[in-house]
Amino acid sequence: MAHLVEPAPVVLRLALRPSRRILAWPDVPSRYQVLFKLCALNGFRIVTDPKEPHDVAFHFEYRVQPCRFPSDKPTVNRDCGDVSKRRVAEVFEKVFGYALAVAPQSHDGAMVEKPNGNYTFEGRILHGPLRQEDIDPDRVYERYIDTVVAGEAVDLRTPVYGQEIPIVYAKRRPQSGGLKDHTSAKICDPEDVYSPSERDGLLMFARELGLDYGELDVLRDRKDGRIYVVDVNNTPAGPPQQMSNAEIATALRMISPSFERLLDFVAERDSARPVAHPGKAARVPSE
Repeated sequence: MAHLVEPAPVVLRLALRPSRRILAWPDVPSRYQVLFKLCALNGFRIVTDPKEPHDVAFHFEYRVQPCRFPSDKPTVNRDCGDVSKRRVAEVFEKVFGYALAVAPQSHDGAMVEKPNGNYTFEGRILHGPLRQEDIDPDRVYERYIDTVVAGEAVDLRTPVYGQEIPIVYAKRRPQSGGLKDHTSAKICDPEDVYSPSERDGLLMFARELGLDYGELDVLRDRKDGRIYVVDVNNTPAGPPQQMSNAEIATALRMISPSFERLLDFVAERDSARPVAHPGKAARVPSE
């Protein structure tokens, strides 16, 4: 494992007597992803064949397509289909009551243009209003959020586990750098980062999106003081590689109780609702 070496007893328990079996489908989490690490830390076994016995399933898909989820077990992120930038902006405005998205043809000032899909780190700052012929329908246009403090931009990577925000990573990058050029990250207490109403809003946002498990990219505008959710990752890596091995191990231990409560929460929730027999009912993500 890249950042966490497990003691022999944990590895042995994982291999011979896992306390839970976790189906990850249709994609397989890599050893760099937090789901893999938390399962190893807790002695859970990840299985990838829906026909294998399992206790809880994760809808774990890098690029979500309409699918028939093949498990009738409690499923994390079963209802989380569309986490595109456009959908994120729509849900954000509905929950928080103020907008991230802008109309590029009428917005007067700085804006950010970026692809609508996930797993892209492109983006550029433009100044509006734009001519209609310069607007790309496959991209989204959002307000420019100034997070720069002492020459560095600050991103608040915020994990969500069911009804909890167990931890926040404050990631810093040079003001002139790209979206991936973080140079440092530190663990923060959510209560030190967000107000109670902001934490409630972020959890409500996740519920509205159908996100049981994932990470939110949150920015706080230093001018108006408001927070903005600019991206959602439902198959997160982490903890951030900019932290030391000891800090990463600490973060995993801090998250682990929330991870177990997430599994219990989903099991209780899904036991109270009818679940279609595997392969019979299609769940189509929102457009």
